[in-house]
Amino acid sequence: MRALVLLAIVACGSGKPAKPDIDAPRAVETLTAYAARCLACTNDKGCVQALRDEYDPYKRRLFKSRESYAVAEQQAFDYQFGRFAQCGDAAGVTIWKN
Repeated sequence: MRALVLLAIVACGSGKPAKPDIDAPRAVETLTAYAARCLACTNDKGCVQALRDEYDPYKRRLFKSRESYAVAEQQAFDYQFGRFAQCGDAAGVTIWKN
């Protein structure tokens, strides 16, 4: 019985939040780069679509990692994603969160 209780406690973990797959500075830097590259496309739909295709495989990892960031880091992340998404909208290309 004691072994079962110990196993249950170990299985629950330490209660600490999981370490993000991508740390906040790297995620914000990545989104900043995507936004800057999107702006350089100057509303060229093909250019923005190619950039979105490059971004798509990473978006889930980025947004999953965002969940564990501090509030200020989440705000910086959201701001840079917003810049990227607005640039896509201007070119007629939707940039999805997930």
